[in-house]
Amino acid sequence: SSTPIRPVFDALARDHTNRNSVSLNQYSKRGLNLIEKIPAILARFRMNRLCIVADIQRAFLQLTIAPENRDYLRFLWKLRMDE
Repeated sequence: SSTPIRPVFDALARDHTNRNSVSLNQYSKRGLNLIEKIPAILARFRMNRLCIVADIQRAFLQLTIAPENRDYLRFLWKLRMDE
């Protein structure tokens, strides 16, 4: 057995030999900043006497994915790791 390797990528890296190069982050779509909503969510969570917490792990398989986006959500599954 060998030492496990964990590849790390710098998404801000650019080709410095080309002035017009862009980084991977520049191509990525920016999402919402949800960190600033955490205090309000926690405050609402504490307002009531009871709360409901759900595990969404199984809910993922119940989502409907548009056919043109299904290629991006494929899994590689191996039954035997020695193959």
